[in-house]
Amino acid sequence: MVHGNTEMGVVVLDNLVEKICTVVAEVTGEDREALDRQTPLIGPDSALKSRALVELLLAVEDYSAEELGVRFDSMTDAAMSPINSPFRSIGTLAKHLYELHVQAHG
Repeated sequence: MVHGNTEMGVVVLDNLVEKICTVVAEVTGEDREALDRQTPLIGPDSALKSRALVELLLAVEDYSAEELGVRFDSMTDAAMSPINSPFRSIGTLAKHLYELHVQAHG
């Protein structure tokens, strides 16, 4: 999905990636500089263990409501699917949040 102002969309998406990277670093103790769009959030290569994943889910739900003005439901079938989940990587989660924002606010 492309926002009407592509440059603005890229800035928003980059900000979402940065926010998610920061939260992942905080909940895992990973070096922030080692995290990027391709960093897996679920699966065998993920640094997130159960507790850290829950903390990330809560942080994303709060951020979505407070900063983006959208409701993020982390308990949907798609969210828990290894193939379709927005939690496959930091980039897929950022893109999902951006799309929710665009759908809600145009």
